[in-house]
Amino acid sequence: PKNLHVTFLDGEPDKAAVEDLESAETGPDRVAFAGREIYVLYDNGMGRSELAKRLGKAKLGVTATDRNWNTVTKLLEMCDA
Repeated sequence: PKNLHVTFLDGEPDKAAVEDLESAETGPDRVAFAGREIYVLYDNGMGRSELAKRLGKAKLGVTATDRNWNTVTKLLEMCDA
């Protein structure tokens, strides 16, 4: 779960930037866009990931915040309490 991340966006991302990221060769890492969220699996961690570098430089046109899956599930548990 620590290598699975969700990036929450405050709006719809720029379509050209999405297409660029989806078509990029990023080794074993995977990216999927779903509305205002980006799901990323960093196969070998985020630290040396080419995809992480590309996402950091992407001009999505929206504000974004990223959390790993462990954090997402803990936040969800807090909401249910």
